[in-house]
Amino acid sequence: MKHVVFALASLLTTSAFAQIVNVEAMRGAAESDTTQDVHGRVDGGFYLGGTQALLLKLNGSVNMSRRTGDHVWYGIASANWATRLGDNQFDFERNGMMHVRYNRIYSDKLTAEYFVEWQSNLPMRIARRFNMGGGPRYTAISGPGIKLFINPLLMYEYDVESFNGKTENSLRLNTYLSLDRQWEQWRWTTVAYYQPRFGRFEDLRAMANTRLSAPLRPDLSLVVIGQLNYDAYPAGTDVPQFTLYSTTGLSWKF
Repeated sequence: MKHVVFALASLLTTSAFAQIVNVEAMRGAAESDTTQDVHGRVDGGFYLGGTQALLLKLNGSVNMSRRTGDHVWYGIASANWATRLGDNQFDFERNGMMHVRYNRIYSDKLTAEYFVEWQSNLPMRIARRFNMGGGPRYTAISGPGIKLFINPLLMYEYDVESFNGKTENSLRLNTYLSLDRQWEQWRWTTVAYYQPRFGRFEDLRAMANTRLSAPLRPDLSLVVIGQLNYDAYPAGTDVPQFTLYSTTGLSWKF
């Protein structure tokens, strides 16, 4: 089973996808388990449609987590690829990400977390982006079926733009709110990020990702994901400040 999961992760990271991590979608199983088992989920979806040239979209992600005592490790690999079949421009969208996160649990209210991340997003003119950071994670609300977390993190970022080869590094505040809402077997997780740049606060990014899953059977769910991004200074002159993404697919839990 582990060989299959890592093979899928390798396949999914050959092209690339969303530049945001919905951490709450993968936290629950690991944080509530002290058996040191590996938990994870494989998400996948596709779309085929259009009026002139057929539009084909493929997306997927693999995440894994493990808890040992008060130490929790998370890993995510995600990918997205799209093309118009029959069009001269065969490959017009390819983006993705690999993310590793470590949590140290101190109490029910307070956790310290650290992360490293690699991104590539050709439609957004990002050849490579490396992020690393850390800070506290505070549980603001914890009740039956609902949790709200506040995470004021500090993040270092290094960019290589594909538009002109320009490199840039910056220090950003990486504050995010995350909501985890569950009722019966349904689960809704939403994460909203706010990332201003230190010394140049008009250079900011804001992102939100929401994920709704409905069970089809104990290990298989229907998943709907929506995402909104804003970048005050995107790479390249042909990249919009606002971008929107949505997908529907299946999620297999192991």
